[in-house]
Amino acid sequence: LAHRLMLRFNVTGQKPILFNTYQMYLVGAEVRLKRDLASAKDRFCFAAKCVRGAYMVQEAERARATQRVSQVRTTKRETDQAFDNTVALLLNEISEGADVVVAVCTHSVESATTAASLIGNLGIDRSSSRVHFAQIMGMSDHLTGMLASAGYSAHKLVLFGSFEELFPWLLRRLDENRDMLGACQSERGLLFSEIVRRLRSVVGAA
Repeated sequence: LAHRLMLRFNVTGQKPILFNTYQMYLVGAEVRLKRDLASAKDRFCFAAKCVRGAYMVQEAERARATQRVSQVRTTKRETDQAFDNTVALLLNEISEGADVVVAVCTHSVESATTAASLIGNLGIDRSSSRVHFAQIMGMSDHLTGMLASAGYSAHKLVLFGSFEELFPWLLRRLDENRDMLGACQSERGLLFSEIVRRLRSVVGAA
């Protein structure tokens, strides 16, 4: 469905309207992305949102209920490698002039740093409209801030809805994207340092 809609609305050479999400925790996600990328060539702007994954628990439950082999990767390391490799593939395509746009959606400082380094090595402009970074608002805010300050296109997913609607969604993100927990620990120290800096500036000005 996403592929057909991109064919209709993502006009070649123009800003894409639709992105297709690729969940790299699923076995075969790279194959599906490469297939779609090849199919899009010279037909429409291929826009991909790369995430590590969501609904891991539901996927496992579905596999048990249907007595099928689970499509979830067995280790987080495999998912991390698939994520970084896929982002690298798309960045290389962009550097070679392909009509591709990528949203790098991650709370991992390591993955964001790897992508940012590759952007520089490939000669892609940091402010390119073809490369975007994104995190959930309230999570890894220091990472989003650093990316934006460095000139990259950095975005925040703003949650909207009632507590009853959002809380299960947030729990899934915490369970399925463990990088956020470590990021929150790092961010706490940065926030404390910023509070101290601001207090000192106020005291010094008084």
